[in-house]
Amino acid sequence: MAHKGGFTLKSLTAALQRAGFPTIAGKRRARGLDLWVVASRQVMAEAELRRLAGQVLPE
Repeated sequence: MAHKGGFTLKSLTAALQRAGFPTIAGKRRARGLDLWVVASRQVMAEAELRRLAGQVLPE
């Protein structure tokens, strides 16, 4: 099942930035149509963002 929302990782990241999320990490899986993003309204250090992304984004 796939949604036809029309987002690319770049357009989804841009939409989140416009919505006020300064910290964003995302991933598009090479074998699939899914996008995964974690975003925070708080500015996060890169190491903290990488730790969080590692917990929630697929490998």
